[in-house]
Amino acid sequence: MTSNRIIYLILCAFIAGNLLVIFMQYNSSKNIQLLITGNKRLLNEMRSGNQLREIEQDLLSSEVRIGRAVATNDSTPLKQSEMLLEEALVLLDSLRVTYNQDSTLSNIDRLETLASEKSAMVHQILDSFRHK
Repeated sequence: MTSNRIIYLILCAFIAGNLLVIFMQYNSSKNIQLLITGNKRLLNEMRSGNQLREIEQDLLSSEVRIGRAVATNDSTPLKQSEMLLEEALVLLDSLRVTYNQDSTLSNIDRLETLASEKSAMVHQILDSFRHK
């Protein structure tokens, strides 16, 4: 009788150990999936941050080129500035495709409006140089 109790005790401990291992694997799998989705979201945020820095760099470069064109009375930097602004608008469109949340889209719309205004200003400056 005692040997039967020991066998049942060992069998219960074995089943409890297996259930514990199964629970740990399930919990680990769930946590790994959460990490993967978090890493994907972080990667997308880093990509958009890099694109925003690139847009900012393009806009600042265009401002410098506009100032150089006005100071040197040469329209060549303005054409380069116009290309940089077009590139910034293309990057903004790619951000619009990536992020389709309302709050993000309103910020992208505002950035696109500002970039379009700057592009219109460059066109006005180019026209004034052409008519001189």
